[in-house]
Amino acid sequence: RLLFATSMSGPHHYFGWVSPRAALLITPSGNGDGLLAYREVAADAGECAAVAEARARLRPLPPRHVLTVRGCVWLQGARLSNEQRAAYAVRDEVAVQLVDTGTGEADSLFDSPGVLEVPTAELRVPLVPRAHRYDLAPFGAQLVPNGRPFSFDQRLVRRYRHAQHRLRVVTYNYADEYLPGYLMKGSGVFLERHEFIQAITPMNERCGGFVMLGRERSTAEDGGGGGGGGDGGGGSTSGGGGSTSGGGASGDGMELELIAVRVPFGYTLLVDAHSIHGDSTLTGL
Repeated sequence: RLLFATSMSGPHHYFGWVSPRAALLITPSGNGDGLLAYREVAADAGECAAVAEARARLRPLPPRHVLTVRGCVWLQGARLSNEQRAAYAVRDEVAVQLVDTGTGEADSLFDSPGVLEVPTAELRVPLVPRAHRYDLAPFGAQLVPNGRPFSFDQRLVRRYRHAQHRLRVVTYNYADEYLPGYLMKGSGVFLERHEFIQAITPMNERCGGFVMLGRERSTAEDGGGGGGGGDGGGGSTSGGGGSTSGGGASGDGMELELIAVRVPFGYTLLVDAHSIHGDSTLTGL
């Protein structure tokens, strides 16, 4: 039987395509379904200047709203040794889902799926209050109001132009018990990073939850060694395991800064290319 209370499903609605290079406006779909749709618009210079001015007034994010996790290790599934792969297959279903235990080949939509191992059994990620008032650019994201034209960071669109195809506007539904009833009983919270941009818009006031945003630092930035994770990765967090060395690890000494951001109804979260993010913690449509 289907357990809808613990499911994430979709796409459910299709609203066509929009260009990542265009100015966009979010309005009612016009289909009488109470949903919202993205539309390309011709924004004049005054509107663009007003949006830029509003972003310039955003506050810097206080350190108290950021969780710093030290000693993270990115275990890229396709590069795990046979011993590591066998060990993970026992205690974490991610190894079975993302990597063929016989060949070591990735079985995922992402280029380098794996497990992010952190040296603690529990992570308490701070929820940023009224996140639309803060500058989230250091985390590769920004909240924008639906009622005004907006656009993605065109510098990044040009830089990663090979990955910026037309954006298909669709809906997904996250059930209220998807996180506690499914994810936390299995693989854990999913984080991803990729070269294409995306946007997240709540369809109604019943939507809730939050999006996790992250940024990666290595101890090299503080004068030490260490390395970062690969591009195009996706994976789940695994707590309590400590640092693991070997063929699948991206290096030790990595630091990961995490925040949690609500996307209130009436706003859209823009996610830049290469931003570390996870939307599996959302609820609603």
